[in-house]
Parts: sequence; C-alpha cells; structure tokens
Amino acid sequence: MIQVLLKAVSFVLCMALAYLLKHSHVLREDDHRVVSTIVTNVTLPCAIISSFQNFNLDLSLFFFLLLPIVSNSILIFLAWFTARNKSSEVKVYQLTNFSNYNIGSFTLPFIQNFLSPTCVVAACLYDTPNAFFTMGGTYTLASRFKEECPTFTFLGFFKRIMSSVTIKAYTVLLILTVLHIHIPQAVFTLVAPAANANAFMSMFMLGLYLDFDFQRETLLKIAKPLSIRLVVGTVLSFLIFRFVPLSLELKRTAMLVLFAPFASLNPLYTEKIGSDYKTSAMCNSIGIVVSMILFSAMLTVWNA
Repeated sequence: MIQVLLKAVSFVLCMALAYLLKHSHVLREDDHRVVSTIVTNVTLPCAIISSFQNFNLDLSLFFFLLLPIVSNSILIFLAWFTARNKSSEVKVYQLTNFSNYNIGSFTLPFIQNFLSPTCVVAACLYDTPNAFFTMGGTYTLASRFKEECPTFTFLGFFKRIMSSVTIKAYTVLLILTVLHIHIPQAVFTLVAPAANANAFMSMFMLGLYLDFDFQRETLLKIAKPLSIRLVVGTVLSFLIFRFVPLSLELKRTAMLVLFAPFASLNPLYTEKIGSDYKTSAMCNSIGIVVSMILFSAMLTVWNA
C-alpha cells in the first residue's frame, strides 16, 4: 500500500513541479504546447505500442470499444436535457464540456504503473472510440446550436481524426492484433525509452495546463458537469461490477476510465465555438485534481 501511495504522490509531484515552474516564470505560458506536442506525437504513441507487447487477443476486451460510446452518449444527452429550456449559449457550453475523457495523458500512465499490460490495452481500446468524441464529435453536435460555426463536413472530420498520431497507432495496432500479426521484438526495444517517459511527460504536461480561478460564479458553473460525471461514472461502474462478465482487474480498469478527467481538448473546442473557454479550462483543472484523488484512493484500497 505504501508503494502505491508513493507512486501516486510521484505523479502529483510531477504536476506540481510543472505548475510551480510555470508560475515562477522559469517556463513560459505557452510552453505547454511544446510538451503537449512531444506527448501526443512521441511518448504516448510509443507507450501504446509498448502496451501491445506479449498481448493475446481476448474477446472480452471488445467491451471497451462499446463502453466509451455509451458513457459519452449518456453525458451528451444529459448536457442537452439539463439545458433544453435554456439559451443556446448554455447548450453550447454544456455539450462541449460535459463529455469526453482524458485517457492517453492521464489515465493511461496510472494503468501502466499499477495494473497489467492487458488493462493497458483495454484502456487503449476505450480511447479509440472516445477519441472520435474528443477530437470533434461533441464539438460538431454543439455547433448545431451556433449558427456562425464553420460548416461541418464528414471528410474534414475524418481528416482531422486521422491526422492524430495516437489514432493512427490505435488503428494500426488493432488491425495487426485482429489479423494475428506479431510486431518484431526489436520495435518494442526501440520505443521503450520514449514509452517509459510517457508517465512523467504526461503528468508534467497536465501541470502546465493547470489554472485555478476560485470565483463563486465560476465554481457554480463547474459543479454541474463535475457532479453529473461522477454520478454517471458511479452508476456505470456499479452496473459493470454487478452484471458484466469481466475479470476483476478489467472491471477496475473500466472504473478508472469512467472516472477519468475531462479531455484536455475541451477548452480548445470551447474557445473555437465561441463559448466560455476560461471556465472550461478551470473545469478541466479541477477535474484533474478530483480524478487524481479518486485514482489514488481506489488504487490504494485495491492494493491494500
């Protein structure tokens, strides 16, 4: 248990270090873009490749391809339902900020360090459909309530999705796995240094993104999506533990992904759609803190 707590604390310290370096002006405000580019294009894809080493296909893992469609759809529906009688501005903000999960740069490092390689693959499978919501799906739905938004095209959406190195890695690895084509061991050896750096780089990146504004109006606007996500995560976790025939470790993996923080792209799409991106960024920051506490508590209890 002590070892688990120390690992969790080490993640917190990575985030705190980045946050302090930013606010002491050792790092510039926009340095997060450089770190984010390295994570999304180098360390995260390498970590994904590394997770498929010695992996044997288990049909039960395909449940994790369905789960993000269910969880995101429920959150999108609740975002619309709770704002159905309100202004288009409220609808746009809620549709953009209720759903989407940060798997690659937050949840995956935890699972890599505390659970088995099979659980890492399960999280990767979850993140594949989740990425379609995160990288433009919910933004497209929200744009229907904003007339001045750019016209949506399926070709443009597909190009944006497939431009992601992470999505390309997921797609290629899934195809190879289904076809039972094994990746040479030399590939895993070559990507190992970058894969091992993913946890530190991801936590450091999130620390650079942290920003807090404790005004009452902002906190009230943040409480709604946070509380709804916690309720949805709790209900779905209960249903999975009670009714879905998965191993205990995979059920725990499902619980972790369902309590993941908001996707880091939410504030970017909120700004793009012309909504309150500063509150979105604050919501993202508090969501990271809440998930950090929940993850640490769950992993400590599971390893007690």
